[in-house]
Amino acid sequence: MKNVLLILFSLQIYLIFGQDRTSCNDQFLNQHVNLTPNNKESIIKFRENLYSFQDCGLDKTDIDIFINTPIIMGVLTDVMANQNSTPYTYRNVLDKLISIKQSDNYKNNIRPKFILAMTLVERKANIKNWEEDKIVLQKLGLPEEMISEVFSYIKSIPENSETFENILTKIKNKRSNNITKISSKPLRSNNKDNTLFKNHGNISFDEILKDARIKNKPLLIFFTGNACINAIKMENKILSDYKIVDKLKTDFHFISLYVDDETLLPKEESILIGDKRKIIKTIGQRNSILQRKMVKKNFQPYFSIFDSEGRVVKDIGFCNLEKLRDFLK
Repeated sequence: MKNVLLILFSLQIYLIFGQDRTSCNDQFLNQHVNLTPNNKESIIKFRENLYSFQDCGLDKTDIDIFINTPIIMGVLTDVMANQNSTPYTYRNVLDKLISIKQSDNYKNNIRPKFILAMTLVERKANIKNWEEDKIVLQKLGLPEEMISEVFSYIKSIPENSETFENILTKIKNKRSNNITKISSKPLRSNNKDNTLFKNHGNISFDEILKDARIKNKPLLIFFTGNACINAIKMENKILSDYKIVDKLKTDFHFISLYVDDETLLPKEESILIGDKRKIIKTIGQRNSILQRKMVKKNFQPYFSIFDSEGRVVKDIGFCNLEKLRDFLK
């Protein structure tokens, strides 16, 4: 569904987080970002502060997008993973968001879709306009199954009586039992036969690249996380497809690396990032830095295919089944 529901059901956050903004200045940018795991207040405060970036190269739409899509989860994960070693400042966060804003995927895909989704928030559904509205839903990436549910619902209501936001909310609530079942399960299965997405733990890029060469297969790294909801959704809904599983096992040396693995490394490592040296204490920190270094991205789920020399051939983030199949060809 490519984040569409998340976008539509989070737009009300604008009214909350758009107030009491401080101006963008060096004093603010140099502040340390203080986040506490499972502390909602610290996360809410962090999200509020992002609106201060409006004077720093981002506009309100950019910030609305970052707050209401999985992009923010990648930033939060990175901050929490690094704040015990090199404290993150709001300047670091701004640099990361500016980098995302400048990417082709953001300019040509994420931002246009978000703006398109905003047009549906207050639009009244009318069966007479269905063909036009259906095109918008398709552009937003809603699966055909959900589009059919929307169509069936619109046929059953009086004209112009409900907005698309209300309709999609009701459909979402109908599916809430399935969502609850997924979220209440252990994040990763303990089934010994389920080895495809196992955490490979303390392993270096050189080691897995060497193994790929021995097998004479391209290396495919799945950057994921124990707490990454979208990664879990992909595993349950897309990566469970038998054709996908067979291709991952047969055509690639497939490795899952968890960016939030808090297992301590046997010995602290020191890595040079740009002109700064960073101390790495956990496996997750090292995996996160590897992703940033090799593919210049820091959100999950993310798939990267490497050739035998360790160069990125192609990569893709959260996607539907059809796009993943095309990616693996």
